[in-house]
Amino acid sequence: MKILTIISLLFSLGPVFSYAQSPAATVATYLTAVRQDQRPAAPTELWQNAEQHHDALTALAPYSFDTLASVRQQAYYLTKQVGTHSQDNAIRQQAVDQLTAGLRDEDSGVTGRIYSYLEGFTPADFSPKARQSVGNLLSERPPHLSQLLRLVGTLNLREQAATLRNLLPDLSARERWTAQLALARLGDAEALASVMNRAKRYPVNDDVVYELLPDLVYTRQKAALDYLVSIVQSDEKNCTSANPEAEENISCGYRVLELLAPVIQSFPLTVDKSGDLAVDDYPQALQQAQQWLNQNTDYQVINN
Repeated sequence: MKILTIISLLFSLGPVFSYAQSPAATVATYLTAVRQDQRPAAPTELWQNAEQHHDALTALAPYSFDTLASVRQQAYYLTKQVGTHSQDNAIRQQAVDQLTAGLRDEDSGVTGRIYSYLEGFTPADFSPKARQSVGNLLSERPPHLSQLLRLVGTLNLREQAATLRNLLPDLSARERWTAQLALARLGDAEALASVMNRAKRYPVNDDVVYELLPDLVYTRQKAALDYLVSIVQSDEKNCTSANPEAEENISCGYRVLELLAPVIQSFPLTVDKSGDLAVDDYPQALQQAQQWLNQNTDYQVINN
């Protein structure tokens, strides 16, 4: 009886003892299902096993030449997932190399996704090859130009500053603003002054906090952050409360703190994964930040 029970148990656990597919087989199985429009679940095992990250990226690379945009896009998505889940610098750079090569994809929908995927990496993850690939795109005026301009600034590609300036007269208003932001991040004093002059034209309110101030933070220039600091120090209450039942406005400084906390070195407050301040008492946090900023006017900006 016991023997029959053991045999039955072994058969019930059969899949546990089966050998897992190789990364190449897993990629082929998944992308074949994508090709057939079966909407399969993403194979998380590709990025859960660090020892297979290199083989996974190698297996994914050929699919960037697939004839179907949906297959290419999913291949790039898996590439991003493997890269961002890796703690190995070489793997992260390999993933970014493959993603930046995809920025020349013929389908603008695919390239748009790739730009968003690249946001999950740090500048250190971009190899010299990837940086050159990004820089070379500027002269080609590809789709999603604003995202490219922002990436050039993020990567601190100072050698592209002259190209950025030459592009300005032919850009749309939105693209010109982004190019000015990128130049400001690259240290162009004239561009920074232009950005700040425009920003200060508008009264501080919810729209400015949500739409304009993040652009100033992007520049990582202390002059821009000092403007946000002045809002934190202000007693004016020009922003609406997150509480729909609250009738009075609140200081815009609360939301500005959420922008400053991640980019000022040794700042006494932090934000959680959702971007909210990791505090229980907001008024106390505002007072703490104001005091710290008064005592640390020479704060250092985190430029990554």
